[in-house]
Amino acid sequence: MPYKNKDQQQAYQREYYQKNKNRRRRVVVTLSVKEFATLDSAANKEKTSVAKLLKQFAVAYHNGTFVVPCTTAESLQHVIRILRNYGNLVNQIARNYNAEAKTGQFHYLPKEVRRTLEQIHSKLNRLEKQFLIFTQTPPQ
Repeated sequence: MPYKNKDQQQAYQREYYQKNKNRRRRVVVTLSVKEFATLDSAANKEKTSVAKLLKQFAVAYHNGTFVVPCTTAESLQHVIRILRNYGNLVNQIARNYNAEAKTGQFHYLPKEVRRTLEQIHSKLNRLEKQFLIFTQTPPQ
């Protein structure tokens, strides 16, 4: 927005600041060159700015959670997807068994096999929950 003079621009900025001062707060942080270089390198790896990375770190610290690097988060999401696929396979086996049991035309499924399927399903669910907890909460 072009202004006729500097006083108009300053008046607009003052009014804007007054109107929005309760919505956001600005924090100024001074870093050494070495600190900035470290954070800048981390921010570049995460494809974000230093300011956004610092904000993520501060919020995560306050909430007692992690800032998971994007490469690690992608890998964990891939592992979780695989675990869910295995869980779905176990569910399909159980569903097929139950459908055949209702019609009376099923092959006998030994109790040990059924118990093993239930254990696999239970362990997969626990493993998935542990992955999700790990990515959200730092170890004590």
